[in-house]
Amino acid sequence: MSIWEYASIAAKFLIYPGIILPFGGLLCLWLYAHRSRDFSEALLVYAFCGATLGTLGTFMYLLFQVAAVSSGSGLAAMFDSSALGILMQTPLGDSTQMQWGHVMLLRFLGFLAAAVIPIIAHFHSTRRGRTPGDAYCRRLFLLTCIPLLFVVGSFRMVGHASVLGSIAQTAVAGHILALSLWIGCLFPLYLLCRAAPLDVLQQRMHRFGNHARFILIVLVVSGIVLFNEALRSPLDLLHTPYGNILLIKLLLTIGLLLIAAANRFRLVPHLPTTGPTPLQRAITLEMAVALLILVITATLSNTTPPTIFAPPAF
Repeated sequence: MSIWEYASIAAKFLIYPGIILPFGGLLCLWLYAHRSRDFSEALLVYAFCGATLGTLGTFMYLLFQVAAVSSGSGLAAMFDSSALGILMQTPLGDSTQMQWGHVMLLRFLGFLAAAVIPIIAHFHSTRRGRTPGDAYCRRLFLLTCIPLLFVVGSFRMVGHASVLGSIAQTAVAGHILALSLWIGCLFPLYLLCRAAPLDVLQQRMHRFGNHARFILIVLVVSGIVLFNEALRSPLDLLHTPYGNILLIKLLLTIGLLLIAAANRFRLVPHLPTTGPTPLQRAITLEMAVALLILVITATLSNTTPPTIFAPPAF
């Protein structure tokens, strides 16, 4: 791979927190938060930082793709106007009238809106001088979902997903959404272990475990659909570059599921006797595994599946 392809993978890695952190942070603010001013502010900052990373990652990805198709060299290749024009007018298959540039603009504006909403919420909360209530946090989460769902939908239109069928494209969006809601809640729950009383922590973790079952169903079903679309047979996991990377992701995801199961069935029920420290350590391990999964996912998106003989443009 060229240096610009490696740079594009790094930019994609920044894009994922742009979806994960706002979704998870604001969902936790609504459903699982300890109602304190400091904790609520921390989750607003968490969501804002994620959306800002997504905005930056989208912009960097655009520049790196321009450099990849440019005939120039060095850093100046990122600002090649002719290469930019070609990219912006590249059609996205036969099933849509949209162009690659339209999708990148949609993604950029979606992240920008998701970054602005927590800022407005912060100033609104400061002016009122009190912690936001459940109804306000629910509206804040649903409002942020609007631009973020456009961002999630954009993943159906570019890269390898653009040549898949409608069911598989829907599975791509569902997989990203489920993974975001799960992983995005980990750091807020880690903070909750440090901030909330044990009875509140146990109640919130129990609620999260109940909701996580539905997230897990979407994650597994969409993963199976994408597995069938990307691989000709299970042997491709061992004999193709794409399959090798996917196998690593599967093993890491299984590890994440095992840790989550230990949290729900062992650590959370015994919180009153063990205290929050074991749970906090387990969530830290979950975050480390989740970070590796995101690195693998960014790499996987730049590798051609065995069922696609020619990688689609961009």
